[in-house]
Amino acid sequence: MLLFRKLRSSSARHKRIDRSFLRMAQAVLVVHSLWSLIVWVSELESVRIGRVVIEGVRSVPVEPLTNSAWEALPQDYFGLSRANTVFLPAETIRERIKSASDRFAAVDLRVDKHTLLVVVEERVPELFWCPGAKEGEALSDFQKNELSDCFFASKDGYIFSAAPLYSGFPFTVYRTTPTTTPWRADNPVGPVGRTILPPDELARTQDLLRALRGENIAPREMIARGDGDYEIMSDQPWSILWSSQLTPKETARRLHLVMFEIEKGAKDPEAVPVSMIDLRFGNKVFYK
Repeated sequence: MLLFRKLRSSSARHKRIDRSFLRMAQAVLVVHSLWSLIVWVSELESVRIGRVVIEGVRSVPVEPLTNSAWEALPQDYFGLSRANTVFLPAETIRERIKSASDRFAAVDLRVDKHTLLVVVEERVPELFWCPGAKEGEALSDFQKNELSDCFFASKDGYIFSAAPLYSGFPFTVYRTTPTTTPWRADNPVGPVGRTILPPDELARTQDLLRALRGENIAPREMIARGDGDYEIMSDQPWSILWSSQLTPKETARRLHLVMFEIEKGAKDPEAVPVSMIDLRFGNKVFYK
């Protein structure tokens, strides 16, 4: 009886071991099958990336960008080709390309058959940033109309590249101090990567410039004087003092009235030419 129990116990133990090995073998077979399927899918021409094409770049060489995108693609791993749409590290590639130049505003990735298409949107220069008066320096101590040491900026005020020397005014010039546009003078890239003004402040100045154009005045320079005060140089013989605390529409209306008075006064041969119109004090307008 005792021998029979031992034989039954041994037989049950062997069955448990056999079932464990069977389950293990089944698991290995499933993993192997899945791995083989993944490898097969990764090799399909429909998902495999065979080349990288960069579009929309005009300001920098394309080859380094192409190489950077290739390097970001995963390498083969135990027979698994990871250079495909399944394992595409889109965010990594996007950040690599965008960080290559401050001119790049956005990067979009698309896959066309076996080609990874990287479409770059470059910033377009629409504004100039030029140094303003240094701290403690009078506005008259620097050449207002000299466009040297200037930088290109996009319409949102992002400063992205040094500008060549211009003799005219292809874009509106913003002159701000190191206080309004923080940067170190000994920094070789200057203010690149910063913005001309905070977004709300820049929007108010842009609204004013549009209002001035509506009065047939062509603004040339917007010079920050601190505490929200600006001096605007234009194609007129006088400059305008303005505070960003005032609404641009109301400012343009007051300026229109002042211009009417100036035109009437210009008919007087003894009238002194106006050199500045101060619109910073609401209904009180001063000019000299």
